[in-house]
Amino acid sequence: MRTTRTSSGRVLGVLAVLIAAASAVNIWLALAVRGAAESGEEPVGDNRGIPAERSVRIRAEKRVLTRRVRHPAEVVAVPADALTLPPGAGGVVTDVFVAPGDTLEPGDPIVEIDGRAVFGLPLAFPLYRDIAPGVRGRDVEALQEALTRIGWGQLAVDGIYGPETKRAVAELYSRVGLSPEVVDAAELGSHDLVRQEASLRRQLERARSADSVDSLLVADLEDQLASTREALADAIDGSGPVLGAADVIVLASAVDVERVPVAVGDRIGAEPVVETSAPSLALEVTAPFDEVALLAPGDRVAAPDDPALSLEIVEVGRGGEGDRRIRLAVTEGGAGLAPGDVVVVEFVAETTGVPVVAVPAGFVFLDAGGRTAVLVAEGDEVRTVEVRTGRVIDGMVEIVDGLTPGTEVVAG
Repeated sequence: MRTTRTSSGRVLGVLAVLIAAASAVNIWLALAVRGAAESGEEPVGDNRGIPAERSVRIRAEKRVLTRRVRHPAEVVAVPADALTLPPGAGGVVTDVFVAPGDTLEPGDPIVEIDGRAVFGLPLAFPLYRDIAPGVRGRDVEALQEALTRIGWGQLAVDGIYGPETKRAVAELYSRVGLSPEVVDAAELGSHDLVRQEASLRRQLERARSADSVDSLLVADLEDQLASTREALADAIDGSGPVLGAADVIVLASAVDVERVPVAVGDRIGAEPVVETSAPSLALEVTAPFDEVALLAPGDRVAAPDDPALSLEIVEVGRGGEGDRRIRLAVTEGGAGLAPGDVVVVEFVAETTGVPVVAVPAGFVFLDAGGRTAVLVAEGDEVRTVEVRTGRVIDGMVEIVDGLTPGTEVVAG
């Protein structure tokens, strides 16, 4: 009996140890599953049967995911917008065609320098040479496009300064009572070519109608007539109005004249001819490219510390390495701002743009099979549901497939 009691005691002792060990393993498994759900790591073991009441639970929601960022912006002084003469141009102002309060339209004359009118035209780029008879090229195409845009007919954009384009340039001047510089074909002796062309044409007609046609004579006269007509065409191409490179300021659209800082008799060069806005203030902010990739001119930007301040992006340019510099115009508010002040601005760095199903990132993990999954509550238990995810924005994961809004998910 003594031996039996000793053996039973040992058995009970072993059982107690085993029970304690099993309890420890169960506790370890529960903690591992909970840690995996919260960290996004692969859970240990099977999560079926975990009591749902012991888990953190939420419902999957459908909303627009947005990440906003804040950056300090410095207030800077912005000089007045102005129109200036092309580089290298200048001289004495002999007339001024605009005044403060006027609306300057593309195609209007602005000033006269040394007796030559200077126009504003909606060119794609500044002229780099005079547009004169015989000129061809991309700059002529740009002029043809600009003249068509301001209503001087539907010109062929062929890069050839031909009759229709010359006529449009002449009308640009005559419409406002001005005269362009003109190269006259008569000065080049084209009148002699006209007479020669008429004489050869008559000779060819007689040769072709003779009783006995001399084919060699007809061929010779045809060659002479063709050469004369080609020379006459070249002479005509070499005549017409000249639009100087110094006579055009690029003006893409209508502007209101704020101030005219020049007067007749002034000698000017690089100084502004017309100011189209008053000096103002702007804000400049530098931010990483990935935070401003969605921003474009015209977008609104918030100033969370000053709700009355309304800001609009006017320029997005290069900053330092990997950065972008953003200039903001003050459209409302801003009283009391001065150059050097700093204003905190907020803008959207990332967004889905439309509502999507989403859950916090800590509720998504990899299951034992390496599949992306979430834990879904079903009564008193949870089960693993495989999902397909999309973007991760501001701590939320987009669920593309596998979950519907309102579904209860848990982090055990």
